[in-house]
Amino acid sequence: MEQLAAIMLLVSCSDDMSMCTEVEAPQAAYETQEICETQVGDAIRQNASSAPLVLGKCVSVNINELQEDAWITWDINPAGELVAAVEFDSDIEMASSSRYAQADSSLIAN
Repeated sequence: MEQLAAIMLLVSCSDDMSMCTEVEAPQAAYETQEICETQVGDAIRQNASSAPLVLGKCVSVNINELQEDAWITWDINPAGELVAAVEFDSDIEMASSSRYAQADSSLIAN
């Protein structure tokens, strides 16, 4: 049976979004997507003073798959939205524009 959890991703950006970096989330992983989504707005507001723009997203992940080398890949699309996905080492092609952070299965409370 598939056990889903969610990983919170926070990114702070310059005014023109040319420079963006990951920000540490208050809690990296949540038991469900719904719980994460109720918390992401507060996390964005808490980090609002650290950068001109802070974006956040909750990414669903299968807990069982986190036993492999999983990464959160992310980027800012042309519309200025944060897009993110869980990738595995065999799926990732390291392009110069790719941004990623390793997902840690120990962060998810079972």
